Amino acid sequence: MDGSFTFLCWQFSGRCAESEFREGSLTGLVLITFCRLSKGLLALLGFASCLSAVSTQDLELLLPGSAAGPRKDVVFLIDGSDGVGREFAIIQEFIRRVVESLNVGENKIRIGVVQYGDSAKADMHLNTYTTKEGVLNGIREMRQIGGRQRNLGQALQFLSQNVMIPARGSRKQEGVPQFAIVVSSRPSTDDITRQASSLKQSGVISFSIGTREINPTELKVVSYVPNFSFTVDDLPGLYIVQENLINTITELSDEDIAKLRPQFPIYEGKYAETSDCWAISKGELPGPIRVSTCPMFLILHPSKGALIIAFYFACILTEFTPPAATGDKRDVVFLIDGSSATRSEFPSVRDMIRRVVEQLDVGLDRVRVSVVQYSDDPKPEFLLNEHSTKAEVRQAVMKLRSSGGNRLNTGRALEWVSRNIYQRSAGSRIEEGVPQFLILVTGGRSSDDVSTQANQLKRNQVAPLAIGSRNADLNELRQISLKPELVYSVDTFQQLPRDIIFLIDGSDTTGPNGIAHIRDFIVSIVQQLDVQPDKVRVAVVQYADRAKTEFSLNTHNNKQAVLSAVKRLRQMGGRSSQLANAIDHVLENEVKPLAGVRLSDASQHLVVLTGGPSSQPVSISGPLLKNKRVNCIGVGTGNADRSQLSQIATSSEDVVTVPTFPNLPTAKDKVISRLRGSTGTAFPTYVYPKRQPTNRPCAVCHRCERRLFPQHLQQQGQRHRSYRQDRIQRRTQNHDRRRHSPRARRPF
Repeated sequence: MDGSFTFLCWQFSGRCAESEFREGSLTGLVLITFCRLSKGLLALLGFASCLSAVSTQDLELLLPGSAAGPRKDVVFLIDGSDGVGREFAIIQEFIRRVVESLNVGENKIRIGVVQYGDSAKADMHLNTYTTKEGVLNGIREMRQIGGRQRNLGQALQFLSQNVMIPARGSRKQEGVPQFAIVVSSRPSTDDITRQASSLKQSGVISFSIGTREINPTELKVVSYVPNFSFTVDDLPGLYIVQENLINTITELSDEDIAKLRPQFPIYEGKYAETSDCWAISKGELPGPIRVSTCPMFLILHPSKGALIIAFYFACILTEFTPPAATGDKRDVVFLIDGSSATRSEFPSVRDMIRRVVEQLDVGLDRVRVSVVQYSDDPKPEFLLNEHSTKAEVRQAVMKLRSSGGNRLNTGRALEWVSRNIYQRSAGSRIEEGVPQFLILVTGGRSSDDVSTQANQLKRNQVAPLAIGSRNADLNELRQISLKPELVYSVDTFQQLPRDIIFLIDGSDTTGPNGIAHIRDFIVSIVQQLDVQPDKVRVAVVQYADRAKTEFSLNTHNNKQAVLSAVKRLRQMGGRSSQLANAIDHVLENEVKPLAGVRLSDASQHLVVLTGGPSSQPVSISGPLLKNKRVNCIGVGTGNADRSQLSQIATSSEDVVTVPTFPNLPTAKDKVISRLRGSTGTAFPTYVYPKRQPTNRPCAVCHRCERRLFPQHLQQQGQRHRSYRQDRIQRRTQNHDRRRHSPRARRPF
């Protein structure tokens, strides 16, 4: 029988014979294979005799549709220069999260990582690791290469010539899609045009992610198509584009890739001959425009041949400037009460400004922001053209401190703002027709007249809005505001809505007594809060080896229900205290609208209560919390790691430590003060025994002439004691030595 049969065949020795494979059948535990032998005879091979020769990966390849899934080669090209600094860990975490979401395997998605600085270095090639676990371990073991330069062009060339090649695991010759994800913190220090074009021409689909310090044009030059470039405020903002990037990589099919048309950067070079054509545009000029010609050349096929095909076009401009459409451009000025009377509430005002800024599209060509503080006299904190990104404005706002003052001269402040802030020199675009806004935040009645200055402000086409506390004059606020309905009043600025999540350590280290003290501590804080659905919401999450939500922000809508739920808390137990995973749980499950969080209408606060050090590093958790705009307060007992609390806390003022759980009540006022946004001047802490100064300096630290701080005593106490013991021991030895020496035994 010489009929044509096609099948997969195993020889009796157990090795697989080569043949053309078309169909295979795998049902349950029965595998039937046929083969055409040299004499055309058919043989039925037993399942048991050939099973040992088949690996799991072989079976996956036999399944219809291939259970291995789409195959892709993905290489991360990341900035490892000195400019990244400590935020390199954020890039590592970003890569880890992307890899966690991909179907990684030797016959699935392969991963590579390359760093660049002065030069490029491959941390892992596409064939270095064949499993997801191996890739994740490789990512954790990465170390920043450093370097003063950011030679991205050289790195792109290195990627093309040394990484995405068959010898390093690339499957490009097999038709597997090639992806490159470029992460940059600052602009490249070398030219990237030719290298980016070469990478795209080789078929590599590149994504570019960069901070606002990088020109968007540079990001688009690197990316395969403009839509594959992403701009973030700062490196912690990488997590914002993470989901979009993962979806694009996983859902992009071969058909979608074939439809993509890469955008090549402008090619600069000399040419011998050109053939021009021109036509009159029948459309309207967009403007604003000037008399000029601006030729642009796009080389479609750059080569060393005699013929170079290029397109160029020139724009002929006139002096006419049509009415400009301002789009989303705005100039927003905050005029805030900085008097001594509102000093305790100033942090709440600062937090309100921050939340408003978060909702704005801040940029020099979009929304500009300025802050002026006033009391006796106005004081500009920063002008409209001083900061160009949201991150810069956010940092400037968080640095604001109350200037103090006895009188509240709102009228004088309005006049000063009109003359000095809404001017071109201060960054105002009022002459360009950009809408001008003033947001007044005041806590009392003005000492001078406001009507004349407010009317002049409105005549200058500035739209004022007014926010006042209960001590402010509502009629005065209505005079200032553009419309009466644009006046907002609150009892106190601390009344602003808040979402508060308590994350408590329920591990064995805490113990039943510890959890009881934590429970009482939370009860004492909740009793001081105005718990209502539209004001303060409370949630509790417990953690140990795992994290568990006790109740979410929208579970209870009144104070009594929250207090009852807290009193019912019981320790979950667990050998380890995995704080990093617990914070991830909070961000992924509780800081969500479905769980009751009010991202745009309230500030978010996380209070961590721990009785010992975390078994996981938490260096990444702090940036993650800040990226989500979650204010974190770390409260720990004597066994807690203060450095870990400092890494997750919003500021050093948000770290609170007490010796033991029974001392938690001494931290209540501090925590409530931080939750309300007030710094608080007096905080009762545990006082360590003071060391009395001596007449001579200490041989260890030479500080005994001065009063030593408790922390210094705690750190140096053991060394002080050791020094005294050594000194006594040396004296005893010297005494014995003199006593038994030959000179000491001589007769008189």
